[in-house]
Amino acid sequence: MSNQGPLTSVDFSAPRRLGMNSGNSSLPPSSDGPGQQPVKPTKGKSGKKRGGQFGHPKRTRPLIPTEDCDRVDQRIIATLLQDLFGLQISDGQISRLQSIGRKAMQAGYDEIVVDVRNSAAVNMDETGWRENGRKAWLWTVVGRLGTLFAVRTSRSRAMATDLLGEKFNGIVVSDRYSAYSHLEDHCHQFCWAHLLRAREN
Repeated sequence: MSNQGPLTSVDFSAPRRLGMNSGNSSLPPSSDGPGQQPVKPTKGKSGKKRGGQFGHPKRTRPLIPTEDCDRVDQRIIATLLQDLFGLQISDGQISRLQSIGRKAMQAGYDEIVVDVRNSAAVNMDETGWRENGRKAWLWTVVGRLGTLFAVRTSRSRAMATDLLGEKFNGIVVSDRYSAYSHLEDHCHQFCWAHLLRAREN
């Protein structure tokens, strides 16, 4: 037989009643109740203002010249709107408005593409362009009702076909650039201005 007395239950809730937890005592985190929020240590205020302190050397990062940038920041647009119209607008808002504008104009762009591809005759030309600091080409296609402007990274035959569509049945009026040389004679007209210029030379 055992000489030990009857076992007694231990009241683990006593520390919680005293306001003790793992954050203000040596109790382990497992002893905290389910509703106990972790206690973050508090740091005393230093009395200093936020930011650089007096006498601290100024740290700045100079802006890259615009001509050396691959992309022009929205800040230039914001400055222009402020100077011309007195509008105060953030860079983020400009990006948001550009996105809204692209979506709003997409339907009109699609209508112009359809008009160009269904026109009996179109005038086409392409000229040098800069897109994000890189060389590109601005293609122009004048249709029956609308004029299509498209910036592309190439001046190739594939770009001309992409704009006109694979089954374009009209007449293309253009200069004698090789991107149009695949067109058959009955659907390709050389620009008269170019022909006269070549004749004069």
